[in-house]
Amino acid sequence: MAPLGGPAASRVDASCIGWNPAGLSALNRRSVVLDWVPGLVQNAQSLLDLSGTLNEQLDAVIDDYGAPSAAVHYPELAANVGFHPLVSGFAVGLPFQVSGRKVGVGLGYRQPFAMSGALLGSGFEVALDSEQEVQGERRRIRMRTWLDVNADLEIKAHELYVGLGAQLGRATSIGVALRRLVLRGRCNAYAAVEGIVEMSGGEYAFNDPYDPRIDFARGEQNRLHQSFFAEYAGEAWGVRLGVLHRLGEHLHVGAAASLPARLRLGGRDSTVNNRIPFIRVEEGAGGDVEDLIDATKIDLAKLTLTERLASHNVFMPELRLPGSLQLGILWESATVALSAHLALYAGQFSLALQRREARGLRLRYGGGLGLDLRYFFVGLSSDLGDEVRPRGNGGTPLRNVPLPRINLGGRVPMASGLWLTGLVGVEPTPLLRLSAQYEF
Repeated sequence: MAPLGGPAASRVDASCIGWNPAGLSALNRRSVVLDWVPGLVQNAQSLLDLSGTLNEQLDAVIDDYGAPSAAVHYPELAANVGFHPLVSGFAVGLPFQVSGRKVGVGLGYRQPFAMSGALLGSGFEVALDSEQEVQGERRRIRMRTWLDVNADLEIKAHELYVGLGAQLGRATSIGVALRRLVLRGRCNAYAAVEGIVEMSGGEYAFNDPYDPRIDFARGEQNRLHQSFFAEYAGEAWGVRLGVLHRLGEHLHVGAAASLPARLRLGGRDSTVNNRIPFIRVEEGAGGDVEDLIDATKIDLAKLTLTERLASHNVFMPELRLPGSLQLGILWESATVALSAHLALYAGQFSLALQRREARGLRLRYGGGLGLDLRYFFVGLSSDLGDEVRPRGNGGTPLRNVPLPRINLGGRVPMASGLWLTGLVGVEPTPLLRLSAQYEF
């Protein structure tokens, strides 16, 4: 996380390699910084009404089919999203002199994102009651299905920085840092589907491995379960340039620029669907319950026969990261520092599955203010962006979407050269970060 003063921040340590590498030249001693983020688990149901949204979608489906005999028992969802407790970053800076000029080199690591999510759903039940003309006879068909869902999602990203900062004169320093970003993700979902079909007084169960009507030896099956698996990974390189200038004893200005980057991911996914042949699943299949059933595909001798449909795909999503130009100004005394910064962005933060299907934000500009009282600091800032939607998605994209941030923190001296810092950031969910800075 960049300091409150942006590119002109005071109290420079080795972590400046990530926000303004020119600060490496201001190091007076060797510097080591270690960041740690405690574990945080949040029930997504408290942030988004997942159950309500799902219920509305189910109601819409039933309305589309005009199915008054379809009884839906809504599922109970538990969606947990969390950040693992981890060492979220470290940085090492080494100062030295070349021809009488201060120079600093640094190495940094940061894990800006390490999230896992779990979705558990149970209690989804649908009952269908229909009369069909089957082989010249009018027959009543009743079906009931139950669904339990279990899905796991994991996304991790980490960055590695290598940087150099050097003095150009008594009041000016410049710096450059090379960044490597790596992103990995994985999703594994499984839906356990149980069902019963009743016709002419007989009742038959799906997923029965001992059903004598199904010839398992010849490859026939009566399973209804569904599954999905996907994984992807990718990496990108970036460059950050920085400059610091001292206007006076207490006044500093700084600037930092980064180029837009595109992180191209390579991945694969596999889907297994087990479907009932006489249930129509194609889009626009009818307007009532009877239209959901294709009587010509009903095998009276094998009512629970199902078909296995498996697909394997290779996909190449693209994560687009915006470039930025950040300008900062800082006034500081021995105990107080006041700062302000302005950020101008080029590009967008979005994920594109295909060329025309990007979703995210086109960041425009932002700014903030900071107050540092040596042992306590606070910062307020916000960025503005426009929503990015796929073409033809419908609706009007949101404009000037604010991304506010509030940072509160304090630092405590523990020993000579050793400080411990605690930071609470609201972006917009709480995040606690603990840091140790040591100079020797």
